[in-house]
Amino acid sequence: MTRDTVLPDVEYVVYYGEKNAVSHYDMWNPVFAKRPGSYVSIFRFSASWWDVNEDPDIYPISQMAQIEPLFARMPNLKAVFYPANNGVNMQAVRHTDLTHVFLGHGDSNKASSANKCFRLYDEVWVAGQAHRDRFDRVSGDFSGLKFSIIGQPWMRDWLKKLPTYDVAERNQWGYFPTWRGYYANTNYSSLDLTKKVAAEAQACLGENAAGFLKLHPWSAPADVKSVSRIVADDQASRQSALDEEDDSGAPKVGLHVPDQSTQLRDILKKPLRFVICDISAAVTECLFINVPVFLYYPQPPALVADDFEEQNAFCYLYRNADELRALLKRVITDGDDYLADKREQAMNNRIDLERTKNGQFYKELDRLPKI
Repeated sequence: MTRDTVLPDVEYVVYYGEKNAVSHYDMWNPVFAKRPGSYVSIFRFSASWWDVNEDPDIYPISQMAQIEPLFARMPNLKAVFYPANNGVNMQAVRHTDLTHVFLGHGDSNKASSANKCFRLYDEVWVAGQAHRDRFDRVSGDFSGLKFSIIGQPWMRDWLKKLPTYDVAERNQWGYFPTWRGYYANTNYSSLDLTKKVAAEAQACLGENAAGFLKLHPWSAPADVKSVSRIVADDQASRQSALDEEDDSGAPKVGLHVPDQSTQLRDILKKPLRFVICDISAAVTECLFINVPVFLYYPQPPALVADDFEEQNAFCYLYRNADELRALLKRVITDGDDYLADKREQAMNNRIDLERTKNGQFYKELDRLPKI
């Protein structure tokens, strides 16, 4: 294939404008891959392309001038999809002969998931009604946007294979802190509390429990190193108790940091008794396994929505390690999971399971016209 090769079968472009594109690529590429040959991907920052450079359908773009000639080679291109809001998205959105679609992956209650930047696009595809409702609570006119609820299509196959466990089998827990973001007032991360959070969670289930500290893919190297050190110190303190996995495949006890390339859904397949999260789309995915969710309540200078508590009423909110300890005792140790019904309601609101299962994503693809 040369730079002049016409690509008549390509109808969709997935535009990865973020510098850490691989995590979103790992989420969305398997979804689009169900329609082989009908799409290509653009990595706007070529440096992130090296991890996936064996995919011939990825085009690393290092400058704006390369975009227009590439689009010109796709005479049947219908739409461009954007998994994240980035300034370089405007370099593609300027093409008015195409439909531009933002791909939401679950409402996170972060300011970045509903704001005026979305007026760049023609459509916003969301996981459930909750993300759509968020726009009604944001100042601005979004009447020009078409919202389509598609569920979470990358979870479709995973959901079919999700194992079930009895409570007695659930002797593991997960902690999923978000990254710190770019600005202090949108830093929703509990990473500064990691050591205390891990200690309280492990103490709740006992010394034979296993805890998985899965960091956000965009976490700073310093944070990854700091959390890894906490885990290494925990493992060193256990000495002989840390034998390799036995014949049953059971994990070692204690704390573990999965590789950064590990998908959150791979951790959610484990027999988790509870999860501890920050404000992020991880909360939405955790609802699939229907276990208690302990959510960090960010403190100033972080800004949270006025209705933060209302929108997260299905989670056990904590501000510090003492509050987390008290909640773990009541909910896990004493067995008083008093938000179980609200969790089920939140699942129906945040993720449209029916649309996830019936492939609504592909129905929306087929609906898109060539402008």
